[in-house]
Amino acid sequence: MGTLAALLLCPLITVSMGWEATFYIFGFVGIVWAALFLVLTSATPEDNSFITKYEQNYIAQCIEEERNSTEADKNQENQNVFKFLWQVFKSPGKIYHVTNYC
Repeated sequence: MGTLAALLLCPLITVSMGWEATFYIFGFVGIVWAALFLVLTSATPEDNSFITKYEQNYIAQCIEEERNSTEADKNQENQNVFKFLWQVFKSPGKIYHVTNYC
């Protein structure tokens, strides 16, 4: 979204204010974005004052489930991904279309 906005705004800014203004404006926006990120985020859900207790509990539950999942489950997921990728690469038509149009 930001890239699309920048691509649309850069020519307008450059024509109306000069090419230097493009760097100043997007630099300022980047600094504001970083400051907001540092103020509004936290390292853990418990430290975040912008989410509810329900959301904190849900996040904690998901983290706990991820920790409790077995290695066998993770290996099975990796095997499923590998099988899918192998099926894609086995069909030469699909690869041809990707390489032909890229």
